[in-house]
Amino acid sequence: MLKTIALILFATLIVTVVAADDQQCKSSGDVERYWNAHQQGKAFECLDKLMKADPADPKLHLLKGEYCLSQDNLSCAKEQFSIKSVRSKYAVEIADLYKKEADYFYHEAASLNPAVRIEIVKKSFQENKQALGQFHLEEAKKWAKRAGFEVVADEHKKFARRYLGDSEVDKELPEVIILKPRNQAYEFELKKGEQTSSWIGWDEKTTTHLHFIKVNNEQYEVHYKNGDRVKVWAGEQMPKKPEDQFKIVAIEDTTVLIVVD
Repeated sequence: MLKTIALILFATLIVTVVAADDQQCKSSGDVERYWNAHQQGKAFECLDKLMKADPADPKLHLLKGEYCLSQDNLSCAKEQFSIKSVRSKYAVEIADLYKKEADYFYHEAASLNPAVRIEIVKKSFQENKQALGQFHLEEAKKWAKRAGFEVVADEHKKFARRYLGDSEVDKELPEVIILKPRNQAYEFELKKGEQTSSWIGWDEKTTTHLHFIKVNNEQYEVHYKNGDRVKVWAGEQMPKKPEDQFKIVAIEDTTVLIVVD
């Protein structure tokens, strides 16, 4: 009788332990708690259980990839990180995880052979020269459209020239746009606070007049290079022969049409 009772109690204890363990594996948070408590085996067991119940949950795949990476199991990590839903939702996090691994191996390599540091820096610069230049060019274009931020734009433009060359930068962000006579009006669509990215000029030999065509919303100013301003929004008129190169600055969202003859 006592033996039977003992067996029943033992079986009950096993069921209770299993049930308690199940209670502790209900979400990705439980997986992370196991991992942070250095219970890697339980973390993976819990992951497998949850992934079996919901194989599409990207958070679970991210965690498994992270844990695999920490155990130097790169193939396992790549398998998890290559899943489309995981990459699209956690691209930044995955990049950080890979970067940490890269930093570790970089420092290990440099500690064994200091010359590796120089080789890696040179290789990285050459491979990323175009990307660096494009980044600074896009930043220059962004800041050039904001009135009052010319210094910031010029700084980015300087770096863009260094990495991409003058011709590439001038093609996308010229210092001056020259308007020439044509049948079609030049159109400048600006949001509130924006300005034309480049100075606007014209060819003295071929241009007679610049006509600023009235549109529904004339909420803009014209800023001359010499510092003068024409407040079109307040009723001031642009002369047919502007006194200097100029930029158009939007007070509110506006569209400016200029006909050149």
